[in-house]
Amino acid sequence: PGAAVKLTSGSHPDITATAVNYISPTQLTCAFDLAVASAGIRNVIVNNPDGKSGSLVNGFTVMPPLAAPTVSAITPSTGRAGSMVKITSLQGTGFITGASVKLNMTGYDDIVATDVLVINPTLITCNITLPAGATPWTRNVVVTNTDGQNGMLSSGFTITGAAPTVTGITPSSGPAGSVIYNV
Repeated sequence: PGAAVKLTSGSHPDITATAVNYISPTQLTCAFDLAVASAGIRNVIVNNPDGKSGSLVNGFTVMPPLAAPTVSAITPSTGRAGSMVKITSLQGTGFITGASVKLNMTGYDDIVATDVLVINPTLITCNITLPAGATPWTRNVVVTNTDGQNGMLSSGFTITGAAPTVTGITPSSGPAGSVIYNV
């Protein structure tokens, strides 16, 4: 208990761990803020309160920042208001596990996809339930990775109106060859 942890490198500033938690004599948990860290290999240093320390040389690698995802195509690209659409192919680049998908349009609530499955960095499948009252129009398709970066296919999905329902007609008959007014 009371150990301090940091990542060190001769060419990069040290990164000090926060929320260091003693689990056992062989295990600690902690957090590293890598928001401004430069990419590179670091040594892991643990300093106990009694002044003794241990290190794992080249034990941690700060990776370059992930690129924002891109969205290039969606199949199908249309759906009827009041229906559930199974998206079989949402294509792009840079998708990571845990990504979310939504349809958006300025001035309207987002329509969030469910059952999002990142097949690989270039392919996602998901389900989109279109509300019955959704305004027929195009929506942007937005994929947001777990790191907060997102990509958008502008006007990539079109919501169509619900099919009309015919309940009756008056008059219900007329002679062939005539014009019926006020139907």
